[in-house]
Amino acid sequence: MPVSFHTLLLRNKISFDEFIKKNNVKSYSDVLEFCKKRNYLPPLIDEYNLVANPKKKDDTKKTQNKRGISSSSQKKKQTRDSNKAIKSSQPVSGSDERRKNWRMECIFHRY
Repeated sequence: MPVSFHTLLLRNKISFDEFIKKNNVKSYSDVLEFCKKRNYLPPLIDEYNLVANPKKKDDTKKTQNKRGISSSSQKKKQTRDSNKAIKSSQPVSGSDERRKNWRMECIFHRY
């Protein structure tokens, strides 16, 4: 039973465009030949035409508003103060001493 061509694309995690580039497809007949050899249901010619011959967009550019950015709306850079003292009034909950004691307890309880 033939498998859908789109199933092949999903299985290989590629798009139709990537498939065309990877397999050096020049025309729809190349896609048909590929599908026939591997027992796949070929895609519609309309789908091929959408991918292989995309419509070119107009090259007209919209005019942009050329107003300058005022200084109040610009982001101001903030510098980090690397000389800040780190305050640590309480010992860290996972201190080395507690870890050592826990490891020793585990070792003794195994045997």
